[in-house]
Amino acid sequence: MNTMKLGKTGITISRMGLGTWAIGGGPAWGGDKDLATCIDTIRSCPDLGINLIDTAPGYNFGNSERIVGQALSGMDRKSICLITKCGIVWNRKGSLFNKVGDTQLYKNLSPESIREEIDQSLERLQTDYVDVYMTHWQAVEPYFTPISETAAVLAELKAQGKIRAIGAANVTVDHIREYLRWDSLDLVQAKYSILDRAVEEELLPVCRENGITLPSGAGPSQRDLPPGLCSPGRPVQQKVVPAREHAPGHGHDGLLEAPLREVPLHHRQSGSGVDSFSGRVHQHPQRGHHPGAAGGKRPLGVPRGRGVDAPPGRSPGQMICRGACGNGKNPVQ
Repeated sequence: MNTMKLGKTGITISRMGLGTWAIGGGPAWGGDKDLATCIDTIRSCPDLGINLIDTAPGYNFGNSERIVGQALSGMDRKSICLITKCGIVWNRKGSLFNKVGDTQLYKNLSPESIREEIDQSLERLQTDYVDVYMTHWQAVEPYFTPISETAAVLAELKAQGKIRAIGAANVTVDHIREYLRWDSLDLVQAKYSILDRAVEEELLPVCRENGITLPSGAGPSQRDLPPGLCSPGRPVQQKVVPAREHAPGHGHDGLLEAPLREVPLHHRQSGSGVDSFSGRVHQHPQRGHHPGAAGGKRPLGVPRGRGVDAPPGRSPGQMICRGACGNGKNPVQ
């Protein structure tokens, strides 16, 4: 597993991380998963070279964090880079977000809410610090909080040792610049795949300019592709998928690693994807789908060719091996 530095922190992270969006279970997350399988999957990460684990309170109302916490209790905490988030709440009011079952989710990045959220997350995760604390969704009216106030409380948590680095998800370039006015920003999370490359226009250049790590969002699944393109046994012409042509030199700039080529569907599903932290498009038809599948390894309890209970039509990689779970079509990502 290749590694890299997280922003300007000096923290070493694996280029692929384990997202626990689906592991949290619940009605909007594909139903509850087998607890032992989830814990085994998380605890298998170090053996596969993965030290980055991403979660959030909004993944089934804290359940994802609780499961990650149970897994971490049997692991070397210092060897893991743990990401969790703030800003999506259900136990206090905020700007309307989504509704899951009978429970309304809200956006709230007020200092009071963030201070409460971090303590609740630390308790669920059974740890006294998180490595990266991210604002999950940015504040909007009528419960708008200026980024200056949000950044101030995040800096306060960093000074207290509760968090080591600050990140932000679902942001614009203006959001990034405002965060940088008030404090450091080491990670920006955005949806990025071979099908959705809008971040290359503005976000990616700003992140490079300021030494910010940009993880990819969910990789493409079959249902994201044009109808008929992914019929069983039909080759996929990946060269027609990218939204924009690359400028000369991008192959040496971490965007394209190798020429695109036809790959049969079953190979594309099991090995292709976007390197979570460099944006490099890669093809590994000889490997399994899991980020640590080189050499045939896979997490305990995860059947070959499947993620953790990946539903039909959803990429296993979308379920299990990304920086932050979710595909942009679900209540919380």
